[in-house]
Amino acid sequence: MVVPNYNREVLLPTCLESLRAQTFTDWRAVIGDNASTDRSVEIVRSFADPRFELVCRPANVGYIRNTNRLIDGIDSEFVAILHSDDWWEPDFLRQMVGLLEETPAAFMAVSAINYVVEGGTVSVKRLNTDGGIGGSTVLPSVEATRILVQTWPFLTPSDVLARCELYRRFRFEESLPYSTDWLMWLRAASVGAVAVCHRPLANNRIHPSSVTGEAERNALWADEWIRLVGILEADWHADGSPYPGAARELRAANALRFVIKSYELHERGNRAAALKLARLAQVTAPSRALRAGARGLRMFIRMTTPAAAVRFRRLAARLARRLRRPRKPGSEVQGPRSTVTDILAVLERSD
Repeated sequence: MVVPNYNREVLLPTCLESLRAQTFTDWRAVIGDNASTDRSVEIVRSFADPRFELVCRPANVGYIRNTNRLIDGIDSEFVAILHSDDWWEPDFLRQMVGLLEETPAAFMAVSAINYVVEGGTVSVKRLNTDGGIGGSTVLPSVEATRILVQTWPFLTPSDVLARCELYRRFRFEESLPYSTDWLMWLRAASVGAVAVCHRPLANNRIHPSSVTGEAERNALWADEWIRLVGILEADWHADGSPYPGAARELRAANALRFVIKSYELHERGNRAAALKLARLAQVTAPSRALRAGARGLRMFIRMTTPAAAVRFRRLAARLARRLRRPRKPGSEVQGPRSTVTDILAVLERSD
């Protein structure tokens, strides 16, 4: 295991205690302190646990480079990356190691998570599969890639156990500080199966100083996602697409994500970021329908207040629930979805 850390003296003890509480005991952890200026190093040493190896950087090299260097020093079959502000349930390693041992075709195993927002609000997030809320599922490469492309599930390194081979084949991309994880997961799904544990065994803490919190608040991930799509298209052109139309579907899903996040930011009063995402959606969308929708959204944002946007969404959500009819059992099909279908699905889940 590797634990990248920078100035997490308050949260680091919970992270490290969760390692020591694992029911799977054949592990060692390398804590890479990235030139912290607080008591982080002292805290690690205070545990006096021989399974903890402390690596201290003389200067801050950045989160991604720190992580890559820590992985470079690992020689085990499996690698887990635990962020120093997150923590695991006691069965995390036992369940995830078991999944990978049972699924030789999988490069990574993914756990459902407890999404912990500052203030104590907790919600469970998991991959949108047919596996329910317990047990596990093995997704073939095509299905795993399509789920990641279409649904953009919340997924961080703290929620994943991977074969070391994955990180030897691909490195976390330093030029994508807010979306490098996503590039790694899509690459992993493109080349192998994904094992999924539906129990929430990882706890992801979202707070203003977290990378996720900062990226979401200011839409810092958006420009990176355009570059991410280009990187994956180059991968798939060289090595073969995971399924027909995957690149176009990725571009469409990316533009749709811009549209949805743009609307969310408008509701929160962040008009500048909302307009930025709507513009990016219009520029990058692969279909006329999405481009027209993004153009209309830009006009809507300029002409309405956040309160009016909330009222409009709630009205649209009620209409969407009336328009959508339940599908008959067995009528689910895999394949590209329409823009209207995607937007209706989002509206149905809104309040």
